[in-house]
Amino acid sequence: MFRATLWLCSVVLVMGSAAQAQVKKILTVGQPPEVVADWQSASNKVKIVNVTPDRVMQEIGDADAFVGVISPALVQAGKQLKGVQITSAGGEKVFHRSGSTALRDSNIVVTNNQIVQGPEIADHTLAMLLYFSRRLNVYSADRLTENWRRGRFEGIELRGKNAVVIGLGGIGQQIAIRAWAFGMNVVGVDPEDIPMSPFWQK
Repeated sequence: MFRATLWLCSVVLVMGSAAQAQVKKILTVGQPPEVVADWQSASNKVKIVNVTPDRVMQEIGDADAFVGVISPALVQAGKQLKGVQITSAGGEKVFHRSGSTALRDSNIVVTNNQIVQGPEIADHTLAMLLYFSRRLNVYSADRLTENWRRGRFEGIELRGKNAVVIGLGGIGQQIAIRAWAFGMNVVGVDPEDIPMSPFWQK
């Protein structure tokens, strides 16, 4: 995941400014040393600058890219920013809940971890679906009290059930694939025209 984050920023910076040969500065905040080393090893065309929160404002003025959740004040102070890589799949914090349109109104390219986190989040989604459909929530409570139920098992089988996936980005498509693998009838809903896949219901 970390290598992919740097790769996205590197593509934005290196491909977008091929005429300039100087090393690009990517600013990030509070990352563990091993993560910074991993990112840095991916390209010699960028310099990863990892700072503490109190140093971000002093360093962002000449940064070419920023990795993390960026505030409107940092957007305005980052006069050379060409790319922002947010480390979550959703961009609500920087676009809709920041209290400013500074990032939306800028020419900064914003990338996210939508595809990178797709398999992980989809696995968790199906784990939760199985947790409740197989009534594990009930039986895990029974285990704590050692009150084992002797009645009829009330879990349901996923095969043949309908799954509606709203939003078919990197996460939604991964959820749809897993639901289809369990034998569910998958219906995908997305504002964009998504190509037909074998796991969509016809």
